[in-house]
Amino acid sequence: MAAHDGASSSSSSSSSTTSPISSGSSTNYDMFLSFRGAETSNNITGFLHKALKREGIVVFIDSEGLWGGDEIQPALFKAIQQSKISIIVFSKGYADSKWCLRELVKIVECHISNHQKILPIFFDVEPRDVRNQTASFEGSFQKHKDKFDDAEIEDWKSALSVVGGKKGYELEQVNGNQSELVKLVVDWAVSELSSNCLGDVRNPIGLDDRVADLSCLLKGGSNDVRLVGICGIGKTSIAITLYNRIFKEFEMSCFLANVRSEEASGPNGIVSLQQNLFIVSPKRKLNHALFIGDNN
Repeated sequence: MAAHDGASSSSSSSSSTTSPISSGSSTNYDMFLSFRGAETSNNITGFLHKALKREGIVVFIDSEGLWGGDEIQPALFKAIQQSKISIIVFSKGYADSKWCLRELVKIVECHISNHQKILPIFFDVEPRDVRNQTASFEGSFQKHKDKFDDAEIEDWKSALSVVGGKKGYELEQVNGNQSELVKLVVDWAVSELSSNCLGDVRNPIGLDDRVADLSCLLKGGSNDVRLVGICGIGKTSIAITLYNRIFKEFEMSCFLANVRSEEASGPNGIVSLQQNLFIVSPKRKLNHALFIGDNN
């Protein structure tokens, strides 16, 4: 995915370590967008990226001209590993790019090992052509056969077969209407991310009463701004349990984990925390938003 071969070269659009809808895991990004920059950055991928950002979704997207050469690969792979979902925009020239194919292999590896979700978008290509490497994809591999070793080419084909066989969205579904296609994908993404809670708390005995008391203090139906502090033993467990129970009541929610006092007091500590919140906060006005910070 380097600029020199027409693919997208990596530059993160966001560096937040939190999710706009739910967090607490080791992921840094909600979405990783894989695409052939020369074909889709100024249409479907560009539109999709803007729409996802409007929803407060933290996206890793590539930008041409900022990187070059093989040094891109470690950064790309790290971003894929740190994403909850990978969206692949398949276009006719997608398989022309060795970078696109290499990151696709990594995406499939993370899908298998970490259960990372994958959503393919078939932009002016048929799923069967991706799955079977026919039509334009066959031509791409004709170009590759004398430049790359057989083992790597087989890995590329296997990854295309896996992702091409998954249910996704096609431009034909919406009669070529790209804005409608973007809406479908964004709605899917918001739904998937909103369904992710922080995970169950171990030994939850005695939490119910404390969480119920906190819920009353927050008064979810109110439009007032409320700040509640939790202190004492078990505050992290209480905060996580509270978050899991109420985050779906809000338009947007964020759990900032490991906000330690020493981090806040360090160089640019407060600024860094503020930037995390700004990154996950959408630009639109919110009637109800939930932010929870945990300093252990």
